[in-house]
Amino acid sequence: SLETYALEITHIIKTSLSHIKQRAEFNIKHFHEQQYQGIMEKYNKDIMKEIDKLVIAIDFMSKYTRSEKNWEEFNTKNIIFNVFESYAPILEREKIKYIIEIQDNIILNYNIVLFQDIITNLLNNSIKAMKDIEDRTIKVSAFTEGDELNILFSDNGTGIKKEDKERIFEIYHTTTAEDGGNGMGLYMVKTNLTAIKATIKVVDSEINNGATFKLEIPFKR
Repeated sequence: SLETYALEITHIIKTSLSHIKQRAEFNIKHFHEQQYQGIMEKYNKDIMKEIDKLVIAIDFMSKYTRSEKNWEEFNTKNIIFNVFESYAPILEREKIKYIIEIQDNIILNYNIVLFQDIITNLLNNSIKAMKDIEDRTIKVSAFTEGDELNILFSDNGTGIKKEDKERIFEIYHTTTAEDGGNGMGLYMVKTNLTAIKATIKVVDSEINNGATFKLEIPFKR
């Protein structure tokens, strides 16, 4: 609901502002004390990370509040291909192969920008999960079932622990903090999908021992 969403965004903003305030107060207090220079440098980096979180949250809030507007029909396969093509330099650099198995004629009626955001966040999540894997592969497949579009987004990365399968969609929960993960990507994916009565969950991996997310998106609004 919009109320739940507003509370969660408020939590994000309050948490980040609290972290920024604490670190800024410390830096102001000890600005001229040489023995605290290392801590202050770390706190400055922390402040920048928190500001980045706020920028992401505000950008997402802006898109989310417009989620009921600009709906149009689009070819699902084409949009997913476009996202992967935009990431071609990164995928090539990281030596990541990808497989897209989607029929040419699956048409979805949704906000294109939000759909691209969903695929982009899942793609970023997979790239981070495969950093220690040699033969890296991402696979996206889709099929229709009744009045729903089912998308399986898989990678052969490190996988997801059983106890994390539900927590990964919570705000700030991340297992990739060292690689720039801020615990907001999967939260935003789930929020976007919930807004249109769609779902996302972790299912058995499609390829090797990584992770597979299953998205169930209704064709009807």
